[in-house]
Amino acid sequence: MNILLLGALAFAQKRVMLLDIINLDRPDIEERLFTDELRAGAAVALQSAGDDYQEIRPVQGAILAERSMPGQEDALEAEWNADFVLKGEISQKGDLIELHLELQNRKKMILLERTVLDTEIELHRILPWVSWQLLTEGLEIEDPIIPEAFVEFFTQNKPQKVLIESVPPGARLKIDERLKCDETPCILEIERGEHTFELTRRGFDVLKYDRVISDHQKLLFTLNPLKGQALIITEPPGVDLFIDGQDMGQTPYFGDLIVGEHQFELKSDCYQSKLSSFEMNEHFGSTVEVKLTPKFKQIVFDSEVAGLLHYKENPYPVSIGKDPVELPLCTDQVFLQNDENGWLQLYLDEGIEHLEVVWPADPIVDAGVWYVEKDGWLHQFIRKIKKDFSQPKAFGEPYLLYLMPSGQYIVEDRELQLTHSFYVGQNEVTQKLWTDIMEDNPSYFTSCEGICPVERVSWYDAIEFANRLSRIHGLEACYERQGAEVTWPKGYECEGYRLPTEAEWEVVWGTFPTEEDDHIEQAWFIENSIGKPHAVCIKDPNSFGLCDISGNLAEWVWDRYQTDLPLGKDPLGADIGSQRIVRGGHWLSPNALIHEGHRTAYPPVTDQSMQIGLRLVRTALEE
Repeated sequence: MNILLLGALAFAQKRVMLLDIINLDRPDIEERLFTDELRAGAAVALQSAGDDYQEIRPVQGAILAERSMPGQEDALEAEWNADFVLKGEISQKGDLIELHLELQNRKKMILLERTVLDTEIELHRILPWVSWQLLTEGLEIEDPIIPEAFVEFFTQNKPQKVLIESVPPGARLKIDERLKCDETPCILEIERGEHTFELTRRGFDVLKYDRVISDHQKLLFTLNPLKGQALIITEPPGVDLFIDGQDMGQTPYFGDLIVGEHQFELKSDCYQSKLSSFEMNEHFGSTVEVKLTPKFKQIVFDSEVAGLLHYKENPYPVSIGKDPVELPLCTDQVFLQNDENGWLQLYLDEGIEHLEVVWPADPIVDAGVWYVEKDGWLHQFIRKIKKDFSQPKAFGEPYLLYLMPSGQYIVEDRELQLTHSFYVGQNEVTQKLWTDIMEDNPSYFTSCEGICPVERVSWYDAIEFANRLSRIHGLEACYERQGAEVTWPKGYECEGYRLPTEAEWEVVWGTFPTEEDDHIEQAWFIENSIGKPHAVCIKDPNSFGLCDISGNLAEWVWDRYQTDLPLGKDPLGADIGSQRIVRGGHWLSPNALIHEGHRTAYPPVTDQSMQIGLRLVRTALEE
């Protein structure tokens, strides 16, 4: 629909321009009739200005109408030097038509607006009055002329029966600030004239409309749902998720859901189905954590030698004998332990019910592995390394380090001086390395075969891990612990593995890019992580060759928390305090925290966070 200049009106030395009503989606309606009624009401309002008002009908009006196109309102207003503009649009809303009018000043500020929902017939009847009211109020016209037709029509006090419905139903209704209906739909007697309708329903935005009531009519209001962010994680991940019957893919799930109660179902070939519900909160969202119960199968292990059976779903070993052993349906690896013969790792094909166990004839002198194939089954023998050995274990994988030189560094306009060079881990400590050293994996997300970073580790756990890794590699342990107290006796003179200081971490992070596009290339955060951490070093490294420095997981550092950021020469944080600093963003961080190198603190015993891991460093001692 073209926007046409109808005319310019001068009022109190001011010019008022009326634009055609815009018809958004009703081709069967003649919008010119609405425009004529709009102008009729406006003309009555402007007559109230007295002799100072003169209607201007420019000869050029026809020419302007021919060349006017949608979106050219600004050009028309500038050409006619309008001080005020009155314009409106109509659109379909259910069975009714919505009319929206705005009065704007020269700076495009909305002085007053009205929205009316009604039938086409009623809108034609009330539009002159609505435009008259909008101009008299918006331009603050004193003692406006009130036509008799308006007085006669709108001073009839006979209430009208009105059916009020909402989508969805069940909304609480106020009219003119007074409660009129506890739940829609409802039929009410409402006096003629303009009223303010307010509808509220849990989980939906408050809807407020000014409506003119004329005759018996039906009003339909559509409410907009509120939404919150839902995080649904399972142990193990990767199971099928259905929310309110809709397939949402596999866990973990992260996305927006309508506020209120939701039903969810988890399905897996390997685990028992889970059907439950959760409540979505508009302010805090909702986090659901579910540990699934495996389905089971029975297998008979035929062995000439007694042994104990280990598998990851059960912390307690099971004796093997003639009776079937119940194992999780999808367990494909089990370990058999015998004090004389060591460990035997069995790979179980799907559907197997009986397995003959063959132990190697000769133990291996050195720690290592030996493979035996029998009847299509692959057996892996792992020799017992020491008498009290309770789980299969290999020595730590290499931890790749990069050298960071000593010197002056500028980080966010702060000057840091490091008097020592240090090596920093290329990546966050992986679950494989952690498991090799600590003999367990505390992580929640375990689906990427050990190359995801380890999480759910406390600061104390990180200290113990650094000490153990140092000893395995023939280095001195840097930390000493007595109860809750941990000391670092030799400081930077210790050559073993340790946590970085906050200053060291900032020097490494200071190379992180500031452009948002580069964040996506270098970090996992809420916009690209799909609700979980990822394998290390998939994203591009930073300029020092380091991976995931400000995304994937946040990282423990050595320092106790203090308000001030590191500054000056070899800063080490507070001397006393109960909390340790965590730096960097993680897979659930918004973009702003990735950019800022997020800083927070937790008690050192915190070990349940799926967003915190660690990266190790070593002092580069001169020979």
